[in-house]
This record gives sequence, structure tokens and C-alpha cells, in this order.
Amino acid sequence: MDNINIEGGMSTTYLPALEKESRRFINSNLLFEYTQILSKQKAKFGQNYFNRQEQVNENMAYDVFRMAIEVFLHWTPEQALARLDKQIIEKMRLDLVMRYMKLPFECEFNDDYTWILHKLYPDKIRYDQQEHVIRIYHQILNGNKYKWPKWYFSDADGHERAYICLRYMISHNMHYDTPAELYEQFITGNGQQLMTKLGLKTVAKDEFEDPITFVYQAMFQDDDDEFTYHFYKVKYYYMQAQKRERQFNRNDKVAMSS
Repeated sequence: MDNINIEGGMSTTYLPALEKESRRFINSNLLFEYTQILSKQKAKFGQNYFNRQEQVNENMAYDVFRMAIEVFLHWTPEQALARLDKQIIEKMRLDLVMRYMKLPFECEFNDDYTWILHKLYPDKIRYDQQEHVIRIYHQILNGNKYKWPKWYFSDADGHERAYICLRYMISHNMHYDTPAELYEQFITGNGQQLMTKLGLKTVAKDEFEDPITFVYQAMFQDDDDEFTYHFYKVKYYYMQAQKRERQFNRNDKVAMSS
């Protein structure tokens, strides 16, 4: 950040070097447009930019990020990972281009820019979706976040996030030697109680047919033993039907006694 004063805009002492830097980028006009925005000569990108196909716009947005990191901030990928935060994003006007990026929920939910840096520098910056999902799960459990991001568990990608959370819950709170033992725990109550306590009851109810299907898809979908899964799924619905019948009989007795 030696060559740019983020508070006051781009340092004029750096302007002569821009022509040389522009040779590193295919779209040198974009670099000079971004320079004018940083120096507050313009408030936003002109109409000639970001009015094309989604993929083209997204590629251009990543170009602007690379310009900010390499041309103006003079950061290595590792330095960018350690230093890039929401304040820098806003001061470098990168918020203007983030709207054109298809970002994981984890990025927007936590103002985490690891995904962007991974896309820019895949050989140097690692992105592990499981780590980021579990980080959000911890925030939910610790009360640092009030609720899950909207649509977080929808579609195939969302279900994979749900599987990560359930596997984490099971590995840290339950013991089993066989799939049958684990299914049994979700039928007799312990597993469902844990899902309620550890924030996954609503996820199971909204996104999956039943807890047994949730467990099967998260834990054993690659196994050949589908018989065990179907057996315990039938057992789960049978026990749910018995539970409803007992509740009906209790209500009926109360009504007759009154």
C-alpha cells in the first residue's frame, strides 16, 4: 500500500508507472478507468464496462480485483489473504464489481474473500468449502450469527452443506459401529434431540423427507447396503404413526373426561 493513499485516493506519484503496468493486462482501458475511480475523477465505471454477458462481466470483475492487489496495493496473494477485508474492499471501490461475481454464500455471509483470491491465484490460495461451512456452523451454534443465510441449504450445493454440518454433528457427538446403530439413534430420539439442540432440525425438516434419509444421504449414500436404509426408514414412519396414534388416544380420553 506504499504507492496509494487509500484515504485520499491514488497517489499522483504513481501515475507515470501506470502505462508500464497496463501492459500486464489485456484490457488496459479498464485499468485506466479504474485509476480514475480510485483518484475520484469518476464515481463508477462507465457504460462501456459491465454491460455484457454474465461470464464476461465476471471475468472483468476479477481483472479489477487483480489490478487492485497487484498494481495499487503491491500485495502478494498471501498478503492479500491476510489483509483484505471489508474496509479495504470499500476503499479500493471493489464493491462496485463484486455484484458481478458469482460468490459462495460463505463469502457474502462472512465478508470472506478467500474464494475470490482462490479464483485469482488457484495455485497459491487454497479454498476448502468444508472449512467455511463449519465456520458458519460454529457461528450459529455460538450465537454469533442469528440464523443461516437464506437459501443456504437449497439445491444440490445446499444439500452438500447440510451433509457437512450433519457429519460434523455426528462425528463430534455420537458413536456408532454400523449404519444400523446410527439409524437407530435417529429413531429412538437421541439423534433427533441432537439435531434440535445443534441447529439442524429445521434443515432436516425443510430439505429432506425424514431424518433417516438425511443421515443416509450424508453418511452412507456411497455404500451398497440400501436394505438397511429402507428398513429403518420404514421403521421410522411406523414409529411416527404409533406416536400419532398414542397422541390421538390421549386427546380422545381428555375430551371424553371433560
